[in-house]
Amino acid sequence: MSIPGIRWSGVALASVWIGLCASNASAGDVRDPLSGAQLEQAWVKDLSANSKGSITTGANGLTISIEPRAYGLVKRRNEIAGTDDEPLRIGAHVWTEPGSALGPGLHLWWDADNNITATSTGDTHVYLTYRKNGVTASRPFYAAHPNAKFDGGYLRLTLTTRNVFFHCSGDGINWRELCDLDGRPGKEGQAPQRILLGRGWEGERNQTSKQELANDYYFDKSGKIVSTRYKDFFMQTSKPELPAALDFERAESWEKQETAFTSASVPRNWLLLGPR
Repeated sequence: MSIPGIRWSGVALASVWIGLCASNASAGDVRDPLSGAQLEQAWVKDLSANSKGSITTGANGLTISIEPRAYGLVKRRNEIAGTDDEPLRIGAHVWTEPGSALGPGLHLWWDADNNITATSTGDTHVYLTYRKNGVTASRPFYAAHPNAKFDGGYLRLTLTTRNVFFHCSGDGINWRELCDLDGRPGKEGQAPQRILLGRGWEGERNQTSKQELANDYYFDKSGKIVSTRYKDFFMQTSKPELPAALDFERAESWEKQETAFTSASVPRNWLLLGPR
């Protein structure tokens, strides 16, 4: 049996090779574990005035502990647009407690009519919500993070000249493509001006609504606090390094084998970044 991306070794093991050719890191690459005593200066905290919660950092990463309907974000400026020759990959690991009305995610913000939110809800599912020229759409991906309740998972958005690709991963090395947008928000060649981590809402889109998701979702003064943790943030335009092979024991059936591959974020197909 021949399966793209799978090499069977002997009678018991399979090696899965995932990745692209290695190269030196680009000067524009950023890797931030979010585990320092304080956030790096590039980040700005934005916490709802209604919240009694907090935004802190420590050995376990960035923790945003706020009420279910409150917003809490950290944000940084961005000037890199992403192209076919140098795709911009932005991602982070997300783990969250259940019970939030606002999904914790990775957000790219061009303006109020053009933005993207990749969300991990903590119940194994992930969602992609995006607005292009004022039109909003959303896509669910069920069981994309099988171990989300315990270990969370990684989210990644890749920007090319005319498209955006959404990937998830269990380990931050082996990625599985979930979808592409068949286009990208904003004007061609325009970079998302802000990259945000946290929970927020675009608001009612009236004069009282703030930009960059800095709105509570009908705050109800609940005393409950829900925590979300981020770590291993990255921005990358250089080519990713080739990861080590993954070994799998041969399962009793293809269905069980496929479950093992999915849990390890083995991609179902290779992705040609461009041109498109």
